[in-house]
Amino acid sequence: MRNASLKFPRFTPAVRWMCALLGLLVAGSACDGGSGAGERPPAMEAEVPPESTLLTQGKEITLSGTSGGELYFAMQVPAGQGELKITLTNAAKVDLYVRRGSRATTTRYDCKSATTASTEECLINAPQEGMWLITVRGTAAYTGVELRGSYSPFPDAPVTALTGGESVTGISLPAGGARFFSLEVPPAQARLAFELSGGTGEPILFSSFGGRPTDISFGCRNTRRGSGTSCSFIEPRAGTWYVMIRAQAALSDVTLTGSYGATVDRSSTALVGNQWSDAIASSPLQDRYFTVEVPSNQVKFVLEVSGGTGEADVYLKRGSQPTPTDNQCIPTVTAPCVYDRPQGGTWHVLVRALTTFSNVKLRPTLTDTVPLVPDAPAEPVSGIRSEIRYFRVEVPEGVKGLRFESPSHPDVYMMAAREVLPDYWYTSLCRDVDYCNFLRPQAGTWFVALSFTAAASSSVRVVFEDGEPLPLVDGVPARVAAAKGSLRYFKFEVPPGQSRLSFDVVGLRSSWLYVKAGTEPTTFDYDSRAYTQPTRQGVGLSFANPAAGTWYALVSADDDIDGAIRATASNLPALVDGTPEPPLSGAQNSERLYTLQVPPGMSDLLVTLTGGTGDTALLVKREGIPNSASNDCKSDNPESSIETCALVLPQAGTWYILVRGKQAYSGVVLNAQAVPAPGDAVQALENDVALANLSEPRYSYRLWKLEVPEGQARLEFNLSGGTGNADLLVQHATRPSATSFLCQSNGTANTERCVFENPQAGTWFALVRGGSSFRSVWLTGRYSLGNEVVTLTNGIPFPNLALSGTAKRLFKVEVPAGQSGLRFHLRGSFQSASMFVKKDSPPAASDAPCASRGTSSLSLVCDKTAEAGTWYVQLQGGFSGAALTAHAAPFYLSEPATPLTNGVPELNLSSSTERQFFVLQVPPGASRLQFTTRGQPASSTASLSLYVKRAGDPSSSPDCSSVNAGSEETCSFTNPEPGQWFVLVRGTQYSNVDLLGLYE
Repeated sequence: MRNASLKFPRFTPAVRWMCALLGLLVAGSACDGGSGAGERPPAMEAEVPPESTLLTQGKEITLSGTSGGELYFAMQVPAGQGELKITLTNAAKVDLYVRRGSRATTTRYDCKSATTASTEECLINAPQEGMWLITVRGTAAYTGVELRGSYSPFPDAPVTALTGGESVTGISLPAGGARFFSLEVPPAQARLAFELSGGTGEPILFSSFGGRPTDISFGCRNTRRGSGTSCSFIEPRAGTWYVMIRAQAALSDVTLTGSYGATVDRSSTALVGNQWSDAIASSPLQDRYFTVEVPSNQVKFVLEVSGGTGEADVYLKRGSQPTPTDNQCIPTVTAPCVYDRPQGGTWHVLVRALTTFSNVKLRPTLTDTVPLVPDAPAEPVSGIRSEIRYFRVEVPEGVKGLRFESPSHPDVYMMAAREVLPDYWYTSLCRDVDYCNFLRPQAGTWFVALSFTAAASSSVRVVFEDGEPLPLVDGVPARVAAAKGSLRYFKFEVPPGQSRLSFDVVGLRSSWLYVKAGTEPTTFDYDSRAYTQPTRQGVGLSFANPAAGTWYALVSADDDIDGAIRATASNLPALVDGTPEPPLSGAQNSERLYTLQVPPGMSDLLVTLTGGTGDTALLVKREGIPNSASNDCKSDNPESSIETCALVLPQAGTWYILVRGKQAYSGVVLNAQAVPAPGDAVQALENDVALANLSEPRYSYRLWKLEVPEGQARLEFNLSGGTGNADLLVQHATRPSATSFLCQSNGTANTERCVFENPQAGTWFALVRGGSSFRSVWLTGRYSLGNEVVTLTNGIPFPNLALSGTAKRLFKVEVPAGQSGLRFHLRGSFQSASMFVKKDSPPAASDAPCASRGTSSLSLVCDKTAEAGTWYVQLQGGFSGAALTAHAAPFYLSEPATPLTNGVPELNLSSSTERQFFVLQVPPGASRLQFTTRGQPASSTASLSLYVKRAGDPSSSPDCSSVNAGSEETCSFTNPEPGQWFVLVRGTQYSNVDLLGLYE
């Protein structure tokens, strides 16, 4: 026999699992890790398969065939044979495959011989009774091959009798050799074990009941694992059991022990969590059982195995003692059993000896949730991708609100649940990035988890909302300050006979107001509720003919809040100083009266009505209810809900504020604020930085301030751009008014200017009033010494410039190398304008202008060769509402393009100009860029098209074109490249169209 190989069945854990799944596992079966009776499989029926030739014992057949061709043969083998030999001679061009019971193939066989030698042979020891099938496959065309099959009885070998519990030592065998033993097992035994240990070599241990085992017929077969191996049987049959030891490689000095026992101790020892057990020792006759008590809602359970001599398997199962085929995990020294969020209860451990072992240890590790202390500082938490960190808190009876807080983080989200660990899909009662809120939570253990989608640091905090509701006084605001997700309870006693009850929250955004009579409301049990939108600062609820008694209110914050709540039944509602009221509505001739407490020492009192629709009047009076004939201030703008009362040095005391509906009105916001200094609560201007996109209705009142240092030569306030009519009033140290100002500019458009030479130091105020509605207006406040040089940013317009007389403005820009062109562009309303441009130094008086324009011009352009370095630009003449832009770029249009300012619309485009070019400088890092046109077509046949291209002429191969019907067009870009983006607008019969370029 040369290069022949045999396939033996192997009872691996996977095979045992398959047995269990097929329902084959019974006491004493071969599927139980070799714990069986070892009965021989039944003989195969002697039926010759189709296309197969039956061989006769010991006779040869001559064969011939083609490359890749196969010939099939069969041979019936009777019982009790010790050897089956199939031989091919003259076989250099054929391969041999043998299999019992079904056709042998190149991948399924019990033996194959596939060499280039002249003889192929399969030798099968102790062949099983039945039909054996042979396949001969040609590796090339062949003739004269001789096939012969023969079998011979197994020679009687001596059997050595074993004595229970005693060992046979010094067993030695040559490679391929075998030796037999027997053991008489008495009735009623609980366990039988044959164990090999010691020595050298590679033994295979076979055992069976009632007859000798063979290489393919046995009840148990095991190879050496480490220091030895064993075959063990549960409740073995009484009678003679046989053992065969076969040497895969030569054996020397091996010991065999056969033993049995009448009892097996199945009692369990409890393991202590997070501690190594005492050393464990046992033999194949005795299993060792242990238990681990796993409380509910543990984060993790790990069972580890360590150390020891000898061989044993460990099995784990929850709820009952495991077996080798009924378990949930098989831990090893290198691979422990790990369970995330394990089921609570008793977990059982079986340690089964394959050989006698000692000094094995087990360690169960339980990871509990982290306890949180209510209202304590936030607990820091860090995690990695896919990690979940769990926490718990005990919630007692009677808690009104339970809130879990975690700072908002894009890679962390929070989950919460009661009495069970939360998960995203099934058990969570709340999933949020920053807070979970529960009203009237059930008592018990609550769990919160932070789930990490990437490595991050965060924190978690638990808050109990408790205590008695805060009582409210009729008409008097009570402060509400709370973190996001907080709950605040209030109560109010309503006297009998009231016609109306109102609850108002003021100064609060993103908040819910819940109201209920008689009992505290919840988010699911209330008489009425209202929500404050993120863009508004208040909301109210009103009840007609309310029942007398206690009414309760709940404020629930969806964001951090700091405002007030007010309940009003019979008294006048008091305003919260500086906090807008919820939007008001009223019928024609209706009146709403409020009070405001003004403390001593106030410099200004400002009362306004803003927004909404309809027609109102505003009347204000100290220490008395105002009317048309008796008031300290009356604002009665015709056909408007915009009203303002500005009072200087108001006396301390109670001021009464009346809102009257001259016509029906709605959505009007009332605000009153008293300040100790004129500059308090006034938005500050930054020197020479223009405010863009000012838009207000007619009669509006907007106030700004500018702090002017000592020693300035000039101060100016400029208003320009946009549409409509805005007026400008300026005053020093006090707020300006229609009767108190140092400068008033109130032309019929938005071009307004106030200039002061050698201004006083201190606070200067600029008041912008709506002579009519206006939009997209610029406002700039600028003080100067007269010699400043302003640095321009390449491609970005410097807006809202104005000059008159002999005044000059000087600018500079750094031009990098490699630019193809340099263009200076001044656009505005000119009486006369001159532009002087010079490299490396400011222009001198003797230098000629680069460009100049006369009256009615709108644009001034100066083109230069783009040499790298510092370029200076000087402007002089008379102009207003102008914007200066320096463009140094690899490309620019030969036809001047109007520079755009990010987020500021270019207004009132019309088809009087056939085509119009614009340019927007986009910085690095922008994630989005969009150009839009909006407006009203001049006629139903209006046509407007929008074309956009980066660093190129958009009239040729644009990056985007929008050619919808009408005048509304859009071009959008994601992650736009930085640089100049050129825009072309062209069409016919359109007017009043706005163009907006916006990057984010």
